[in-house]
Amino acid sequence: MRQCLLFLTSLVPFVLALRPPDEPGFGSPQRLEKLDSLLSDYDILSLSNIQQHSVRKRDLQASTHLETLLTFSALKRHFKLYLTSSTERFSQNFKVVVVDGKDESEYTVKWQDFFSGHVVGEPDSRVLAHIGDDDITIRINTDGAEYNIEIELIDRVDDIYRNTSWDNAGFKGYGIQIEQIRILKSPQEVKPGERHYNMAKSYPNEEKDAWDVKMLLEQFSFDIAEEASKVCLAHLFTYQDFDMGTLGLAYVGSPRANSHGGVCPK
Repeated sequence: MRQCLLFLTSLVPFVLALRPPDEPGFGSPQRLEKLDSLLSDYDILSLSNIQQHSVRKRDLQASTHLETLLTFSALKRHFKLYLTSSTERFSQNFKVVVVDGKDESEYTVKWQDFFSGHVVGEPDSRVLAHIGDDDITIRINTDGAEYNIEIELIDRVDDIYRNTSWDNAGFKGYGIQIEQIRILKSPQEVKPGERHYNMAKSYPNEEKDAWDVKMLLEQFSFDIAEEASKVCLAHLFTYQDFDMGTLGLAYVGSPRANSHGGVCPK
C-alpha cells in the first residue's frame, strides 16, 4: 500500500500538506527544493482549495450528527469525501481538563468538528477527519493507498488494534479511545524533600533542564497511579531534552495484575 504522510523521510512516496494562508515564502523555490530532496512526490494545498458542502443538519445540539461533502484535487486525482460527525475515538466520559496550580477547569470540545466517512465511489475506503475553523486533518484509506493531510497517529494505532486477532483466538475489535486530556499550565508546588513529575525543578540534578528519564517515568507512574488505574494507558508529553538523545520511555506490558504500565491489569 502506498502511504502519503506529512513530515516523514524519503521512504514515504507521497505527501499532502496544508499551506498556512499567510506564511511568507512557503512556496519559494528554496523551500520546495528542500521538500524534493526528502520526498518523491507531494502536493501543497491551501484551505481555499478544499471545498466543504453541508448535506444535512439533523438538529442544533452540540452533539448533533452533521453530514458534509469535502472535495479537493491533489496528486493528479480528485477527492470527494462523504463525512458524518463521529466521536468513536473518544470514550463517552472524555473531557479535557486544564490544570493551573490547584485550580482545574474543563475545556469545551467541539464534537461537531470530528468526522468519519468514505471516498464517494469507493465503498471499501475509509476516511477520518477533524475539520476546525482554521485547520483540517484528514486520513484517507483506499484499496491501494493511504493519504494523510497532516498526520493522525491515534487513528493509525486504533486501526492496528482493531484489525488484530489476539492469540489467534478470535478476539478482535479491541481499539483505542481517549478518556481524558489534562493540560498543566503551571508547575506543581511541593514541600521540601517531596517530588512531583510536574514540579518546577528537575531531578535528581536540579541544575539540569531535564529529569533523568527513568526517574521521571517512575515519578509520573507513582503520582497518577490512582487515576491511571481506571484506564489502560497513560502518556506524559513534556518539553524536556533528555540525556543521550532519548525521546521517551515506557514500561513493557506485563501479564501480572497491578504491575506498572502495559496491558490493562483489570
